[in-house]
Amino acid sequence: MAENLDFDKIVQEFRGSFHDGQLKIQPSAITFKNRKTSKAEQIQNEEIENTYWMKRAKGNCFKLVLKNGNTYRFDGFSENDYPKLEEFTKRVLKKPIEKSELCVKGWNWGKANFNGDSLNFESDGKTAFEIPLKNVSNTNSQKNEAILQFHQNEDAAVSLMEIRFHVPASGPDQDTDPAQEFVQKVLNKADVISASEADAICTLTELNCVTPRGRYDVKFFTDFIDLHGKTFDYKISYDHILRLFLLPHKDGRQMYFVMAIDPPMKQGNTRYPFLIVLFNIEEIISVDLTISDKTREKFGERIEKLDESISGPYHEVVSRICRTVLDKKITVPGNFNTSGGAKCLACSYKASSGFLYPLERGFLFVHKPPIHLLFSDIGHVKFDRSSQGTKSFDFEIDHKNGTKYVFSGIEKVEQDRLAEFVKSKGISITKSEKAFAKLNMNSDSIHDAYAERMKEEGREKDEDDSEDDEEDEDFEGGSESEDDIEFDSEASIDSSESGSDSDGGAKKKDSDDEKKKKKKKKESKVEKKSSKSSKEKSKDDSSSKKSSKRSSGKDSGKDSAKKAKASDDSKVYKSAEYVEDNSDSD
Repeated sequence: MAENLDFDKIVQEFRGSFHDGQLKIQPSAITFKNRKTSKAEQIQNEEIENTYWMKRAKGNCFKLVLKNGNTYRFDGFSENDYPKLEEFTKRVLKKPIEKSELCVKGWNWGKANFNGDSLNFESDGKTAFEIPLKNVSNTNSQKNEAILQFHQNEDAAVSLMEIRFHVPASGPDQDTDPAQEFVQKVLNKADVISASEADAICTLTELNCVTPRGRYDVKFFTDFIDLHGKTFDYKISYDHILRLFLLPHKDGRQMYFVMAIDPPMKQGNTRYPFLIVLFNIEEIISVDLTISDKTREKFGERIEKLDESISGPYHEVVSRICRTVLDKKITVPGNFNTSGGAKCLACSYKASSGFLYPLERGFLFVHKPPIHLLFSDIGHVKFDRSSQGTKSFDFEIDHKNGTKYVFSGIEKVEQDRLAEFVKSKGISITKSEKAFAKLNMNSDSIHDAYAERMKEEGREKDEDDSEDDEEDEDFEGGSESEDDIEFDSEASIDSSESGSDSDGGAKKKDSDDEKKKKKKKKESKVEKKSSKSSKEKSKDDSSSKKSSKRSSGKDSGKDSAKKAKASDDSKVYKSAEYVEDNSDSD
């Protein structure tokens, strides 16, 4: 059997919502890593008192009960996982897994048992349901009823708002109220945020909060932080604080103190997953601490690291108090430096300007909206030319869940430094979409419709010019000169001449038909008008031919004077034919 056991598809219930994660079981400890928050929760094996195996809505559940009363439940196991867990508990914990059966009769009466931080409602000797008392936000009693109200979770599809228990009195001689006793047992383990002014460890006045915006008086209690402003008040449980950051401003005169919170603070419909405070480095403060016996019992030896009076720069005093009270490390920028020596890059996210901090385990953008991206959640990054100008570039981060974050307007001189930093963290760099578009513009595979249309029009124009040249070459003038026609006194018009004229007219009609076919190909309006005019002229010539034939038939037996007149008519006909050819060629 392997020393370590890894279970990938495991879920943990938190206030009505299930968080997916990975459960790793080792001989020394059991670790659950939340995929949403990347928070790792570790349980030492020596602290485990009992283990249970039960069937629930999400499959099989592996339940751990610690010696201090805390309970952990992990769902999503299959039946095949039971032999592995049984062998582990026998070998490491030296205790077998107890199989627990649940009551499914649906009875609404039974017995309420308080075991550690859970309320177990038993019916017919079996557990009907369990209530983690940390989910209780408030409780009170009315006559014989104990009323429990619960924290709401925005991620849960359905939330339990309230539950009431009827606690009957045992007898008339009973001194205490059973419903009040029930409520007091719930309050001992419930996550009810309430405290008096005397329980405050210290008070910080007029803190300049950037998110949420305003000035707040901050009080540290044993279980939570209280923020009191002019308009809104917030209470933050220590268990909801995930990470702390201390980041220098680019101007070198201010400091950002960032607190990551889950679940986030609520103000109406607005959620604030980060609390950001802006400090002036030159501001000095002195704070007095009130450390009571309850505080020493809660925090143990680490509270002794704080003096009763702390003085110094404001951001350093707040950092020391949070580091000790919350028992969490404060993340500061690493080895990355810009060309100007700063720890951050001035840029814009969407329409908001801010600063991008390359840290040792991720990127953090402040301040509006605050964005924290771990390197383990980044798929790849892209460097692209900025749309704001040539002296800057865009830095795009593609999250593994499909979300894209584009930080624009970063100075061009910082691109090489940022690229080296990204490569050193093992993050892949891909080409941007604009770079691919530029390569496609240079390729020959793009079809330009406008260029193709211009080429086609050029080819048609060349064909039209060649057709006009062919028409000019086909034209042949008459073989007889005007002098022969004018001084030929013996000229006569007979049937042979009329026959030759009719042959010439037939040839002429053929040439006209060919011209008409060619002219139909021309699409311009000017050429259509010229074709119409040529048709009208051809009609006039045909009418003149008919008149000449009639005159030649009637006057064939007359004198020479009339023959000379006929010769003049033929001359007029030939000259008209010549003019027609010239007009067609033009």
